[in-house]
Amino acid sequence: MKRLVHVLLLAAAVAASAAAQERPAKVLRAVYFPPVQTDAVLDRETEALVLGTPEMLATSIASLQPFTRADSADAARSVIAIAASPAGAGRVTVRIVLLEAGSTKSETEREFTGAALNLASFQAFLGDTASRLARLLGPVAPEADLLKVTSEEQLIKPAKETDSLDQLDKRLEFTLWTTGLLRLLDSTGAGNSGGFYLGLGILPLIAEADWFFSSVLGIQFSFYFNDSNAFDFGQNSRYAAYGVFLFPGVGFIYRTLGMISAELAITVSAGWIYLTAKSGDVVDQQSSVVLAQGSSVWSSLTGRVRISPAVVWSMTPSVALKASLGFDLVFPGMFPWYHSPLADLQFLSIGIAYRI
Repeated sequence: MKRLVHVLLLAAAVAASAAAQERPAKVLRAVYFPPVQTDAVLDRETEALVLGTPEMLATSIASLQPFTRADSADAARSVIAIAASPAGAGRVTVRIVLLEAGSTKSETEREFTGAALNLASFQAFLGDTASRLARLLGPVAPEADLLKVTSEEQLIKPAKETDSLDQLDKRLEFTLWTTGLLRLLDSTGAGNSGGFYLGLGILPLIAEADWFFSSVLGIQFSFYFNDSNAFDFGQNSRYAAYGVFLFPGVGFIYRTLGMISAELAITVSAGWIYLTAKSGDVVDQQSSVVLAQGSSVWSSLTGRVRISPAVVWSMTPSVALKASLGFDLVFPGMFPWYHSPLADLQFLSIGIAYRI
């Protein structure tokens, strides 16, 4: 009986040894890192950092769990795909996904602001992710099924529905204003008698080009045009003379982002007024003719300042309708006989804007 037991134990040991010899040893896992997919707008330094993520992540994982690099998804047991997508004005989301056999085994993402996406913070994020992924990338049997995909586009796709604020955060904007719909105009004249009067019309027109160096602050270039007989450039000479105003300018603009938003622009300009006496003489305070009917004269180079808060309705990310309250002040001294400033308070200005 004892002999039979010994024979059975020996047979079992031999069978176990044979099975162990037939079972192949595990091999290092083949991992494929496709190029980063991104549709975020990044500056040059941040873009270089994001595009280098596969190499930095592979180095971190290899220090914790050795693996082999595959040249394609078809030759890999696992795929680690990385995408960067916009997450709002000045922010970006980095997403890292581990895929095996067409299914997601691990997914992690983190949102960074432009200021926080530096090498130190980004490497900390990659270090945490590498520690988590290393535990899932151990050796595999040689006969393990390889991940099959028809296209690298199937690996991971960044989110296409971008944040609404990010869609509105365009750097270049053109606006055409009509500012004469409801105005309160200075009526001092050469005699400096004081007072204001209301004016209605389409003019003045203002063309603006805004370049935003951040999501909310920008530089504004403008051109102001007016052809009006509403100002009294003499003594009781209103409507006698038409002034063509040509004022290029530059300033700053602040904006908020949203479907309904606000902005504030402050512009300083310098230009000329071409004055023509069309329906009578222009006289000074002593009733002396300073510009005879039919005559024209250019002003000296004259300064002008404009302050204009506005409400903006973004009909689309590229097209917006604006309503503004504007204050214009043309400095005195444009003509030898005229030493008063010209003030123009615009209660309703309408603008149409196009962003690119």
